[in-house]
Amino acid sequence: MFMNGADKINRNKGFSLTELMVVIMIMGIMSTFAMQYYSSTMENTRRTKAIQDLEGIKGAIKMYHLQSGSQYPPSIDALVGKYLSQAPVDPWGSAYKLDTQKLEVYCVVKKTGQRIALRYGRK
Repeated sequence: MFMNGADKINRNKGFSLTELMVVIMIMGIMSTFAMQYYSSTMENTRRTKAIQDLEGIKGAIKMYHLQSGSQYPPSIDALVGKYLSQAPVDPWGSAYKLDTQKLEVYCVVKKTGQRIALRYGRK
């Protein structure tokens, strides 16, 4: 059968179903890797923010300790107003806590349950 030039052009337009499926699979795999990278980056950013916040709270505790005659605060709420403008909240949405037995200020990572702590005194 003889084909003219117009038939050849119309016949080669578009992609086959197999080609489309391969491209969609490749895009899916790439997006999975991108999401894993984004997730781990965000978690590292939250941890860094928490450590910076803990350092700030530690500084406020040291100021309280110096001005109160060598006593440590019973809770973070005792720091709010004079040493901290407001009660700090960790990057996972919970309040920071004081462990008065270990003399640590800490927060807990919601995803893993890991405790990020910073010692503010000696015992």
